[in-house]
Amino acid sequence: AAVVRSPADGYTLLLGSSGTVTSGPAVFRNLSYDPLRDLVAVGPIQSVPIVLTVAPKTPVSTFQEFFSLVKAKPGQVSIASAGNGSSNHLAIELLMRQA
Repeated sequence: AAVVRSPADGYTLLLGSSGTVTSGPAVFRNLSYDPLRDLVAVGPIQSVPIVLTVAPKTPVSTFQEFFSLVKAKPGQVSIASAGNGSSNHLAIELLMRQA
C-alpha cells in the first residue's frame, strides 16, 4: 500500500509476485487499495517454478508418496508458505485440496 500512497515520481516501487498483487482483494477483506485501479504493471521480471520440499527424513520423494502421506494422516500434515495470499500459499492450499 505504500507505493499507492507515495508520490508518482518513480522513486517508490513495488516488486511482488503477480499472485500476491492480484489475489489480494480475494484473500484480504480490508485491503486499503485496489490493485486493478491503483497499480500499473510494468512487466514481468522472471518466471520461477514453485517446488514442494520436505525434511530429509520425511518418507516421500514423489507427489504420489506425498498425497499418500497426507491421506494417511488427515489433519496432521503441517504446511508453510512465503506468506498469506502469495502464489506459494495458494499453490500449497490447492495441492492439499487435491491430496
